[in-house]
Amino acid sequence: MDGDRQSQLFDATVTAVQYREGTIELLARGGAIEPTALPPLAVTPTALRWLDNASFTLAELHQQQPALAASIVTGLQTETRLPAATPETTPAETDALDPVAALLPTIGNWTVQLVDVTGDQQPDAIVTLATPDGATERTLIISTAGEIIYGADDGSAPILAIAELDRTAPPVLLINQAQGYRFQQWSRERQRFE
Repeated sequence: MDGDRQSQLFDATVTAVQYREGTIELLARGGAIEPTALPPLAVTPTALRWLDNASFTLAELHQQQPALAASIVTGLQTETRLPAATPETTPAETDALDPVAALLPTIGNWTVQLVDVTGDQQPDAIVTLATPDGATERTLIISTAGEIIYGADDGSAPILAIAELDRTAPPVLLINQAQGYRFQQWSRERQRFE
């Protein structure tokens, strides 16, 4: 998700716990932690299951599932101010029949993961937008209807990972805010992540 930060996973044994002024501190024994920009996150092996779905580029998804790719591009056009592909802007006659193909030189390298994060049994698209030099800008989640449901220009925090806490509920987003890590889950009633 957040391409600038690498996660490290390893087993450790907690030997002591201290709670002071709203903060839990753990004394753990295990492998060495390499310095990163992210603070460590400790979870028990049974507390959650990390979801690591296959990633595609938008160009690959367009070849395999053109209708889904078109829905994603519709959402991206409203959020990222991509130009609408029209027959006048397409470079070839075949692209006039497939306007998404005209945008692939610009956005075809953006990464897409398909994960049902809303619990509606339909895959939502987690799209990592990248600048032309390949640096990650931000991550958006787009519903199958082409609507941005996370990551709009509203100050949404970067998504670090997606995990399943309970198989009967939608997965949670692990985000890192100034106050620390937070899980957000889709609310079916309010139609947003909370």
